Amino acid sequence: ASCSLCSNLVTCAMLVTLSVSYLPEGSNLWAQWGMRLSFVVIAAFLNVWGLEWLSRITTILLVAVMLPFVVEFYLIVIERVPIHFEALIIFPPYDQIEWTELISTVVWCTSGFESSGSVAGEVRDKKTFIVGVLGAIPLLALTYAFPIMLAFIMDPDINNWTTGYFSILAYKKFPFWFGVSITVSSVISNFGQLCTGFALQSRQIWMMAEGGEGDPEIRPDEVISYLPKVLSYSWKLNPSDALGTPITAIIAMVFIVIGLSAIPFTFLAQVNLVTQLVYILFEYASLIRLKYTEPDTLRPYSVPFGKVGAWLLMLPSLAVGVFSMVTAKVEVLYTGGGVVFACIAGYGVKLGFEWIRRQCTQCTHNGERDNISLI
Repeated sequence: ASCSLCSNLVTCAMLVTLSVSYLPEGSNLWAQWGMRLSFVVIAAFLNVWGLEWLSRITTILLVAVMLPFVVEFYLIVIERVPIHFEALIIFPPYDQIEWTELISTVVWCTSGFESSGSVAGEVRDKKTFIVGVLGAIPLLALTYAFPIMLAFIMDPDINNWTTGYFSILAYKKFPFWFGVSITVSSVISNFGQLCTGFALQSRQIWMMAEGGEGDPEIRPDEVISYLPKVLSYSWKLNPSDALGTPITAIIAMVFIVIGLSAIPFTFLAQVNLVTQLVYILFEYASLIRLKYTEPDTLRPYSVPFGKVGAWLLMLPSLAVGVFSMVTAKVEVLYTGGGVVFACIAGYGVKLGFEWIRRQCTQCTHNGERDNISLI
């Protein structure tokens, strides 16, 4: 759970860092921090307003993001820009591919499916949630593939493709106003994902602080939580939100994301890759264990085909995880491994405090019983 939380918070910070990178070269620190603060604060405000309004706004943002690329399609014809369809089947030599960066980027771009379960409680109909997740798959593929393919057939030289090259290519091939529109579209895209990230991760923080019931055979009256209880406070500003708005979790995210956004993007990507792979593999391991230990337990959503289905579901993630670790640079493993170790150490500290609290509670109860006996 801690690795999942770290990965998702880092993802939000990466979106802010990417947005700041679109500022003109030589922008001072005031402009950079002003953009960081405004992005995060506005995203938090929209989340406080409610999920219903947020979903409407992000739909509008999606149209704003895709519109310039549709216009680009027609500008290619009008401006008679040379295109190279054969570039779509180009595959660079194996040793020229930065596999760590490639896999970390792909894993990062598709991490939203993992986090979508954080808002499953807001959906009243189970089928609606499943249809929504499945429907997002082709939409995600279209959103990423269409702009990339369109740009790559105009400039198939892989050496030119660096960070922010979408905007650079637009300025090279088309009028100035269109280059501006592509830059604005990229910033809006990051902002829309940041808004969605706040909605998902704030509910994860809220649930980790709210906790759940302990083992009925060991500590039946204990509520297990992993974060301070203050982060579980929510209010119902918007009646359409089934579980309320996790206001304190959103406020905490504002400070955390702003702080993390000051860290270089490459460092954040390294941390995100390792922590995300770790928690996904542990998540699948938990699923398989429950399939063997509690096969008949009723659940809102169930993986089909029983134990075989659970194993088959884990194999692709396991393959990606092993390949990522084998091809990862040493500094990536050290960086991500350090964060994972910190998560494990933090959980150990939490268990230690819980043990001390139980001992103190037990001593208090024993003292009360002794006093009653004396009376």
